[in-house]
Amino acid sequence: MHNPLYGSKREMKPRPPHIVTFELIDNLVKLTGSGSLTLNSCSQAKQETVIRARFNETMVELAFNVLMDNQVLQNESSNTIRWNIDYNQLNKKSLKEILTNQVSYRNYIFNDVGELAFGNISKYENDKWKLISEEYDIDEETRIYFDHSDQLMYQYWTSNDEIHLASNYQKHRRAIKIKKGLIKEFKFEVSEPGQESGWISLATISDNTRGAILNGKTQEESKSDFRNKIFKLETTIIPSLIQEFEGKIKETKKYW
Repeated sequence: MHNPLYGSKREMKPRPPHIVTFELIDNLVKLTGSGSLTLNSCSQAKQETVIRARFNETMVELAFNVLMDNQVLQNESSNTIRWNIDYNQLNKKSLKEILTNQVSYRNYIFNDVGELAFGNISKYENDKWKLISEEYDIDEETRIYFDHSDQLMYQYWTSNDEIHLASNYQKHRRAIKIKKGLIKEFKFEVSEPGQESGWISLATISDNTRGAILNGKTQEESKSDFRNKIFKLETTIIPSLIQEFEGKIKETKKYW
């Protein structure tokens, strides 16, 4: 029987994203009575997680199975499941210790703020531009996450001192990696919608480098909607992305 979490080759055991796992736990705790959950309550928590975490039922079920496999939850009877740990004391730090490598701690950007991706990163040296980012084939875990979220457009994470960026831009998927520390200073530009759609760009300005780590058009219903999305980008999404590079924004330009 084909498992939708795998491609043609079963090369890896997929891990649920942390945002799915933690959202599911929050929803389960809300519906817990006297330390136990009915199967109906579990089903309600899963459906709420699909909506709030923006991954589909398959990924939410995977997160639930991880909680069961790691004995965070345990069958109590044919119709009830109980917490095997003190759910009132749960926090992200304690969960990370319990689940260790069972959950993915990548970062995700969804398409509610626009259609955004990234470009190649280059550095000018010896009188020519040279690529310092390396494009590579999308790995299996990245594919799985894109396959199981219609709203997911961008993933980023660090592995072995390299920062990885992956995008699903207009159904075209690509991934690049760049050595950590090569770019740390950025310029953020915003253009408000007029005759054309609004757009944003977050590009490197470090040491003769060029290239955007996040750019594209926003999807807005009005100018106020556009500014709300820019506020979300500036206050949550971009600071998290910049932190991955251990960088800072040196220049901001807004074309209102």
